[in-house]
Amino acid sequence: MDTGTRVLLCAVAIAALLMAALGNFSPELLPDSGGYLDPPGWPGFLSWPRTPFYGWFVQALGGEGAFPAIPALQFLALSLAAIALPSAARRFGMSHDAAIALALPIPFGNAALLFTNDVHPDILAVALALGGIAFVLRICATQRTRVAAASALVGCAGLAYLLKPAFLAFCGVLPLLALLLLRSRGVSLRQAIVRAAVLGLLVSSPFLAYAGLRHAVVGQFHVVSFGGIASSGLAGSMLRPETVDRLPPEHRDLARHVLGERDRLASEGKMLPIPLNSRNERSFLSTALGYFDVLARNYDNVVFAIVMPFVQPGRDWTEIDRQLQSFARAVIVAEPAHYAAWVAGATARFVGMATVLNLSFGLAAVSLVLVFLASTMMGRLPVASPVPDPKDASRDWAPLLLVVGAWTLANYLPAVLVTFPARRYVDIAGLLLASPLVLGILRVVARSRWPGNPA
Repeated sequence: MDTGTRVLLCAVAIAALLMAALGNFSPELLPDSGGYLDPPGWPGFLSWPRTPFYGWFVQALGGEGAFPAIPALQFLALSLAAIALPSAARRFGMSHDAAIALALPIPFGNAALLFTNDVHPDILAVALALGGIAFVLRICATQRTRVAAASALVGCAGLAYLLKPAFLAFCGVLPLLALLLLRSRGVSLRQAIVRAAVLGLLVSSPFLAYAGLRHAVVGQFHVVSFGGIASSGLAGSMLRPETVDRLPPEHRDLARHVLGERDRLASEGKMLPIPLNSRNERSFLSTALGYFDVLARNYDNVVFAIVMPFVQPGRDWTEIDRQLQSFARAVIVAEPAHYAAWVAGATARFVGMATVLNLSFGLAAVSLVLVFLASTMMGRLPVASPVPDPKDASRDWAPLLLVVGAWTLANYLPAVLVTFPARRYVDIAGLLLASPLVLGILRVVARSRWPGNPA
């Protein structure tokens, strides 16, 4: 067993003790857990608003009687992913320090510490998506794609987004990551594009198969009937009276209903009203850019207290979702400036929460500052290596930053473009953000004149 694996096993053990001390190995049901746990039979699950795969997983374990074991199993899956990722990074050519830095924040991330005990598919999907990135690294480390690695990539990535459809963004992000990784190794642009395109087809194949099945049976080419429902909160928040006449006639009744109910719930104190700006006007633009948390607090009210009661009675989920997708697109087309403000405000919330409220990122940032200050105050300034490695940046920093960027981007896109950056989405997105800081700490320590560490 190499040093990196031992370090990660120790980190996993410490994280497990911390979770046990916090009581996080006791299963917890979330408000939406039921939608995952009890899918209907064939073909009803194809039009269900949640995918059935997590429910089938829990049923295979024994159903409700298996709930006590689920947190430990999910923590084990995440730990295995954290151990597999640096092994793949080493295969790609990254140093031991960089490989360890890439995975070390995972067991201490907010997602691991806060959500592992949830009877919910997120953590399993996270572990599988990390496994998908590991296999992308392994595939890009060789001149030819091996069948075993390709099959494992398809399985990991496919199961990840079938469990958590928000991870469908990986269908585009993983090929882009492969393209950039191959170019960082000096592969020609043409060859890199071809290999990335093949990888993209592999990653997308489970989506194409399952979405094709749903299209044939229920008439919708998607993995789940929920995208329109989620985006209806964004559309309903952006509406203003002037918007109604710019919408297609089939959406105007819903728009008027949303406007009326928003005002009613705000007057009853059940929703937050749009705050007054400096001109004493209620402006969505200024709220989205400066007070986005108001929109975030109201999001579920718009979806479940306003939109769904209007469209739901007696209708199929697929039909509802199709209508709401069309409604959301129509509102965005009618209010492009409001949508741009939404994206800007949601991005600000995303960045702030992903850094300021990210435990592993915060600890790594403070540790990096303290290590650097300690080396400076003790007269042991970081110095260059005796033999500088001109390939250091491309060997370690470039692939590490590409992997961190790919993970963050794949989670950022759905959280900002089609819904709002809720805490769960952001904590998952920030899982690897501390990795560059951890590598910085290791490099400062390695290149400082500490006793017994001649530089």
